[in-house]
Amino acid sequence: MIESMRERIVKNPYDYLFVGTIAFFALSIINIVFAWLGLVCMMTPFILALRSHKNLWCRSYCPRSRFFMKIMTPISLKRPIPKALRSPKTRRYIITFFCVNLMMVVLSTLNVANGSMAPMASVRFLMFIRVPFQLPQLWEITASPVVLHLSYRLYSIMFSSTIVGMLLAILYMPRSWCTICPVQTMVTDIVKKYEKNCESCR
Repeated sequence: MIESMRERIVKNPYDYLFVGTIAFFALSIINIVFAWLGLVCMMTPFILALRSHKNLWCRSYCPRSRFFMKIMTPISLKRPIPKALRSPKTRRYIITFFCVNLMMVVLSTLNVANGSMAPMASVRFLMFIRVPFQLPQLWEITASPVVLHLSYRLYSIMFSSTIVGMLLAILYMPRSWCTICPVQTMVTDIVKKYEKNCESCR
């Protein structure tokens, strides 16, 4: 059985990247400091795009995309994605919200660093809504207020986008989130600009 599983993983390694999403949330329950791994998911797509000039992350490596396909497909209604959700205007609204969220993360972290604000020690849904539960912490790690604050902020971003993505996966196609994902939109813009520049240089 173990050999059979190993063969399947070797044959289709990308199919098992969904474990990365599960691992992120599991590790954050062990200790919120592990939420810093969310920075990897935020930065890697842009690094790959700048180096390869292709959207490799969304096509092959994104663990959340694999999570939606692997876990959400059995319960998805698989209805067509509404045009309004696929529109450029909607994607720009999502990017704007994402950028405002990141700006607030940076500013609030700086305020915590200079002592003018207490660190946030709770999970927020869509930046403002405090969830009605406290995240379990199974392993005590001593961390500075800045590290603790940024950990919860990063977790909140990942938590919010995953919950929204799961709801969309149930209502529509499993990967509906990918349609409006701000990372996918920005990486696609980077690739398109590179291709446009290449064409103008010919």
